[in-house]
Amino acid sequence: MKNKKYILSIICFLFPIICFSNTTLRVGQIGDIKSMEPYRNAAPNYLMIENLHDQLLLNERNQGFESELATSWKISSDYKSVIIKLRPGMVTHDGTIVDSKLLKWVIEERGKQSWPNITRTVVFGKVSATVDIIDERTAKINFSEPFANMESKLSLLMLTDPDMFDKKDGSKARFNEEETVIGTGPFKMVEYVPGSHMKWEKFENYWQNNFPKFDKVHITYYGDGASMMAALEAGEVDLVFRPPYEEVARFKNKSGFKVWVPETLGLSSILMVNPNAPGLEDSRVRQAIRYAIDRQAISNAVFEGLGVPTASPAVKTSFAYSPNLEVTPRGDIQKAKDLMKKAGNPDVSVKLTYGSNDSAYRMIGEVLQANLKKIGINLILDPQERNNYINMRTSQTFQMMPSVMAGANGHPADLTDSFVFRPKDNGFFNDPNEVVIQEFKDYQNWFDVGMNAKSDSDKKKAWSNVLQAVKDGSWVIHLSGQPFCMVSSSRLKGITWTQHDKPILKYAYFE
Repeated sequence: MKNKKYILSIICFLFPIICFSNTTLRVGQIGDIKSMEPYRNAAPNYLMIENLHDQLLLNERNQGFESELATSWKISSDYKSVIIKLRPGMVTHDGTIVDSKLLKWVIEERGKQSWPNITRTVVFGKVSATVDIIDERTAKINFSEPFANMESKLSLLMLTDPDMFDKKDGSKARFNEEETVIGTGPFKMVEYVPGSHMKWEKFENYWQNNFPKFDKVHITYYGDGASMMAALEAGEVDLVFRPPYEEVARFKNKSGFKVWVPETLGLSSILMVNPNAPGLEDSRVRQAIRYAIDRQAISNAVFEGLGVPTASPAVKTSFAYSPNLEVTPRGDIQKAKDLMKKAGNPDVSVKLTYGSNDSAYRMIGEVLQANLKKIGINLILDPQERNNYINMRTSQTFQMMPSVMAGANGHPADLTDSFVFRPKDNGFFNDPNEVVIQEFKDYQNWFDVGMNAKSDSDKKKAWSNVLQAVKDGSWVIHLSGQPFCMVSSSRLKGITWTQHDKPILKYAYFE
């Protein structure tokens, strides 16, 4: 009898812990969110974006577009419109019906409340959009210009409840002024203490049966990576998002833990090369730089070997990807030397400008400096105070500069998410030499052909030539993917992510 009482008391003591641990996912991340704005596409917001909101389309792990808010979508032959059919029976966390009127409001009306029109800016860029309501669940989105990568853009578009933008003082929230989150996602926010934590609960009216698996998610914001990883080791959290790369490497073979490394290239490290800078006018010199780079060394130095070394401006799952866009991870010094010889072995000395407080860019610079020395190029490291660095980047007055970009996720037209691939906005092409002018024309021509291509074969040819023109011009050189890694307890299963490395937690569960 005493043994039974003892066992019963143990069960009673452990029951709340067992229940809590089986229904609550505890997550850690470094730093607080930037704002409640759903289109504030900053990395600390990535956890919040995909799990409190749904997008019209979902592209999980860059494996293809699937329905989420939309059950079907029909794109016009000129890529200037799309007919969307919304999922029936959906509501927001606040109970608002998800219908064509809500879609029209998000695209047309929300922008009038918030400057800049963040919905249009983040999703559609400079292209304007209007919505024609066909019926309660069917609408036609019209664009002022063709959108060859329309599906990619629709995978960013969320339908938020208008009540989300009502502030306590009665005014409408502008960009970054939101005071709550009301989306349609698998979880709803129930508590937020800035600088401390955020709590979610399962959205009982979520459209996808049996998901999410967890009833609650508690996110704790840490001031540094060391304390966050200590909390993971102590069992205080089950999953950490974007820990320092050196910590990810430490946990890679650690018993009881699992490392999650996306290979979708939500962000890529790039080297911007100004084709008008002295010594860099000849595309053969720029191509030599491209071949001389030891990308594996960059991945090892900056990302603890967890990066994805690549010289291609598009991932392998892109329909326009070709192996000839790549360079072996360790580089091809002989090819680089041959190109320098064809260029007349010029005496080249250029500056690599980066923020003086950025150790990652400094390490990239040191690798590049050693690489380029082998082909006779003197690379001068040029650390600049942050404001100077930003001004030089914005005005494009640098010679070479390491940076990051999005847009390597699938469709080559996504590259225009980065200014270096938008020739009309790119100061590199203001009054350049004749060779650069021709390179620009070739690139722009194929881009225009790709935007208007009708058949699948024409699209593949045109966009493959766009990527080839980027390679030949070498005014932007890819270095390595920057994965948003995660580390968890080994009993956590089902974690996945979008093509932009945004974590999806609705399938997660404890084994």
